[in-house]
Amino acid sequence: NTGGDVAVYRDFGTPGIFTPDPDNQPIFSGSSTQDVDVLDPDFEIPTVLKSNLALDAELPWFGLIGSVELEYIKTQNGIHYQHLNLGDPTGTLPDGRLSYLCDPTDFSNTRSDARCNRNSDFNDVLFLTNTSKGETKRATVSLELPQTEHWYAKASYTYTDATEVSAGTSSRAISNWNNTPAFNPNQPLAATSAYEVENAFVFFTTYQNMFFGDNYTNIGLVWVSQDGEPFSYTYRTDINGDGIRDNDLFYVPMPNEYVLTDPSEAADFEAFLQSSGLAQYRGRVAPRNGFKAPRINTVDLNMSQELPAWGPVRATLFFNIKNLGNLLDSDWGQVRTAGFDGDDIANLISIDNGVYELDWNGPTRFSTNRTASQWRAQIGFRLDW
Repeated sequence: NTGGDVAVYRDFGTPGIFTPDPDNQPIFSGSSTQDVDVLDPDFEIPTVLKSNLALDAELPWFGLIGSVELEYIKTQNGIHYQHLNLGDPTGTLPDGRLSYLCDPTDFSNTRSDARCNRNSDFNDVLFLTNTSKGETKRATVSLELPQTEHWYAKASYTYTDATEVSAGTSSRAISNWNNTPAFNPNQPLAATSAYEVENAFVFFTTYQNMFFGDNYTNIGLVWVSQDGEPFSYTYRTDINGDGIRDNDLFYVPMPNEYVLTDPSEAADFEAFLQSSGLAQYRGRVAPRNGFKAPRINTVDLNMSQELPAWGPVRATLFFNIKNLGNLLDSDWGQVRTAGFDGDDIANLISIDNGVYELDWNGPTRFSTNRTASQWRAQIGFRLDW
């Protein structure tokens, strides 16, 4: 087992039903429901329309080259998942979102009360169709020092503004739908893309010299500093009764619109709203992917050494270190991320006369992407002829 092949079995409240024997599985009374995935007969393969405009100019200093590039990408046929078995809404919550709970004011048993008006012959019915919403606007400015006898360098800054309806992060229809935090499910609203890197700086430099005859030695460094991935703030509970927890965008209450189950946490909660940026959305729902994980800074080292030619064959030794900073200090080069479907702030216990009772889960919990944060080294050789 590589660690990636893991099966998960879950049992809610009925102990002892699992057996690993495929020929002796438990049989339950009652009827089963069916999950159905439906494809729009007019569905088109996702397509986008791309355009760009670039300008390079040699500057009057040191042979430097300045560049500006503008790029615009418009979604023509994006993807949009809808759940066809939510049933009719049963009411509206104070923040304006639709509720599918049997009692929109009762959050004590959202599992059994969800999708109250659904067709009970079916469970999840997902419909995949197209949307034309979503776009990317990107601008890059760069400054390049062309190769001299020993040096080459290039620095750039890129600004990106990208929106999408669905990120398409999963191979399953239900996961693509429920891992898209929403105000009202099924609405094809374009929001900040899960893949957006709003601000990114890149610096690249190489030094080359012949220390051993006419064989080049090359040393290169690449520094990247970019915004962390976007994420959303959500409730932990299924407050709208669509059958999914963790996907309901958080309504940021005014100071007089909430109470905490633990009043001693009030000062810390208020401080969290300020430090996280949520306070700017008081009295409304915080937007999807409107927040960023911590900034990412990495440095890569690349070294190569040419070897004496053997006839038409030339060999090159190379040595690369990915995330050099993490090699020097384990606290450097860390890539931190929020939850896959957002960071769940609180459980919603009740709403009484417009006052939200919240069970706060504490400050944002970022996790470390171990693969991306760990330094790696590579050594090898290349033959050219």
